[in-house]
Amino acid sequence: MSPKNMSSATPEEMAETIRKAWRRRDISQKQVERDLGIHQSQFSKLVNGRFKEANGHASRLFEYSKRHEGTAQLQSGETDTEALRSALTERLMRAWDGTDEGARALGAILDGVARLRARRSRRT
Repeated sequence: MSPKNMSSATPEEMAETIRKAWRRRDISQKQVERDLGIHQSQFSKLVNGRFKEANGHASRLFEYSKRHEGTAQLQSGETDTEALRSALTERLMRAWDGTDEGARALGAILDGVARLRARRSRRT
C-alpha cells in the first residue's frame, strides 16, 4: 500500500506509514525531535497509532515519514533495486515543481552528475 496524501489518509494509514518508516530506520526518535520538535513520548504514541485525528503532530510526522521513505537503504548501500528505484523516484518527484522548465533543469542536473561520474571512472 502506498502512502496517501495527508488529506485522504486515514489515521490508521498514517500510523502504518509512520511505523514502517521507523521500522526501516528511515526516521529516528532523535531525528524527529530535532527536526520537528516532537518529544520522544509523543513520538512513541504516534508510532503506535495512539492518535484519533489526522492533524497536528500526526500529520507532520506522517508527511516527514513519507519524505524520508527509503533513505536508510540509500545511505546503507543495500541492494534492493526496486526499493532504491522507488526511493529515488520519490525524491525526484518531490524536487520537481511540475513544470517543463523544472523537468529540463532536473534533467540537466542528472546529466551533469552522469558526466562527473564518467570523468571519475576514466581517471581510475
